[in-house]
Amino acid sequence: MTVTEHLDFFASLKGCPKSAIKQEVENMIVTLGLETKRDSFSSTLSGGQKRKLSVGIALIGGSKTIILDEPTSGMDPAARRQTWDILQKFRKGRVMILSTHFMDEADLLGDRIAIMAEGVVKCCGTSLFLKKTFGAGYHLVIVKNSSCNVPNLTLAIQNHIPSAILESEISAELSYLLPFEESSKFEDLFIDIESRSSQLGISSFGASATTMEEVFFKVGEHGSDEGSGDSPSSFENLGYEDKAMNGRDHSLKNGIETANGTSAGIPMKNITNAGKFIGRCGDTCIEFNENYLAWELPGIGRYLIFMAIQGLVYLFLLFLIESGVINQFIYCMKGQNNISVGFETGMYEKVVEEQEDDDVSAERKRITNTPLENLLETDSLVIQGLSKQYGGYKAVDNISFGISNQECFGLLGQNGAGKTSTFKMLTGDLTVTSGNAYLHVYDIKQHLKQVQQNMGYCPQFDALIDQMTGRETLTMYARLRGVTEHQIKHVVNELLDVMTLRKYADKQCGQYRYLSYSLSLKW
Repeated sequence: MTVTEHLDFFASLKGCPKSAIKQEVENMIVTLGLETKRDSFSSTLSGGQKRKLSVGIALIGGSKTIILDEPTSGMDPAARRQTWDILQKFRKGRVMILSTHFMDEADLLGDRIAIMAEGVVKCCGTSLFLKKTFGAGYHLVIVKNSSCNVPNLTLAIQNHIPSAILESEISAELSYLLPFEESSKFEDLFIDIESRSSQLGISSFGASATTMEEVFFKVGEHGSDEGSGDSPSSFENLGYEDKAMNGRDHSLKNGIETANGTSAGIPMKNITNAGKFIGRCGDTCIEFNENYLAWELPGIGRYLIFMAIQGLVYLFLLFLIESGVINQFIYCMKGQNNISVGFETGMYEKVVEEQEDDDVSAERKRITNTPLENLLETDSLVIQGLSKQYGGYKAVDNISFGISNQECFGLLGQNGAGKTSTFKMLTGDLTVTSGNAYLHVYDIKQHLKQVQQNMGYCPQFDALIDQMTGRETLTMYARLRGVTEHQIKHVVNELLDVMTLRKYADKQCGQYRYLSYSLSLKW
């Protein structure tokens, strides 16, 4: 379904008058900023655009109670702020319940905020109340110069606020913690250090209040401390729980026995009645055939044969996909199959119509004009002229850059900028329209299997099997990655500890993003 069809469908479900649906849908599309995607199928939208559409579905039709489960996850900062504006615009006359991982989002949108941990609500109140209750105070951040004497500066601050504490000193930045109760003295303090900034060696300073993020961490730490104390009481209650379970088992057993006893005399009566009915069925009678594998109906022989043939066909197609034959055929049809490990200088060079930034242009020239062998001595990943086109829409347009060994490279962009399409080409989830990429000495067109063996991938949306626990999932991937059997248990436990997943290890739900990140790490 398209964006318009989704909104139209849900507006109808919510009882919106037919005469008003068209205008309601149009207004919502404009509000969401999806005008260019109104006739696009939802499957073609980026992750952030799908979240926008989901928010629109929740709001359309005049719903008075709105439940929003992490509405801005997967959105870029600009789209997130736009969504905040939308929610503030529509909040009048409605009840909104919103869950989020973004503390600034909760601070801005929430009239009241509740923080949950271990399945229970740990605290609830306004943003100001929570900050005062769980916050540490205000943070005075001072940027010092080379002449600054930290002990003298600390003494000057404590002359105004004796309980002030130096909480960190990182490079040229000092951070002091000032309690809420002393806020009446802040004005005199600020005037004093500003007037004596040269004497104290201060370049600049500023103050900030406790953030919701600090409150969140404080509540989380408090919950962890309580957890250790709750464990003994849990063990004490095991006897009670065991008895309760035995009671339920006994009731269930009785229920089954009763059902069996009741049904013992029923089947023969039903069969007798059925026989009488069959005798009067006339032209609608089905001829009875003892050979249920017969080719003719009502036998199922033909269906079994067709299923077997279909299974073999799909198995063959799966083999072609997994072996890369289909991708090779696509590249051959496009005339791109003559690419081996290496490329000729300037092979993908093209005239860039739009003005590029100087550093982008310099990186493109470095990648294009340097022999591959030389590039791979300094870069672990080389992307050269990579492009992806969906019909008439170019999602990725001739990007070129290299990433050196042990470098963390950030790829930023708004929703729909082409970030996920780039990653999917690198992992083989999408075929490449033009260009190539090289991981070590392997290119993604000719040596995809080797690329995948040397790469970990944490996708935008968790690709996990819901029926498997975290430990089972990590064990499966350890075997797929070639970890020897006697080392698997140690490797899995180490990853569970590193990612703080130990308490979720044997559950089928929980920290999905942590688990996906664990799977992407090198084993």
